[in-house]
Amino acid sequence: MEADRLDALKLAYPFHKNEVSQRRAMEYVTGLIALGFFGLLTAAVLARRGGGLDLAFAEKILVTIGLFILADTIAYFSVKNYRRHSEIQRVIADMDAALGFFETGTYLPDRTLYPPAWRKSGAERTLGYVTRVAIIGIAALIPVIVIWIS
Repeated sequence: MEADRLDALKLAYPFHKNEVSQRRAMEYVTGLIALGFFGLLTAAVLARRGGGLDLAFAEKILVTIGLFILADTIAYFSVKNYRRHSEIQRVIADMDAALGFFETGTYLPDRTLYPPAWRKSGAERTLGYVTRVAIIGIAALIPVIVIWIS
């Protein structure tokens, strides 16, 4: 590998690793805030239920629509972040391959430096999309159900 190409990989690699870490942390914090919001809303509705929470039909419809718009927006950005995270992981796996991390004998005499399964890192999985959308959807559905049964 030419020295210039190796230098380019060495320069770009930490930036990509940093972006993966930042995106993972951002998704974690965003998810916690969203789940916390839906949880607090559910708790507030349940607390008010004993105190006579009496929403009109139109108010229930508006709150339901608002919660589903919020949940949809959170899910959209979560899926968008997942796509970008997967793209960066694929780039990092390609860089690892270019550096010979998956080749037997390059760094260790009788095996690869990285496990072969890591070469597929960043492959987008349906489960990745489903879990991101389902968790937010269920978290938004719980306060809606509580509102409608109160």
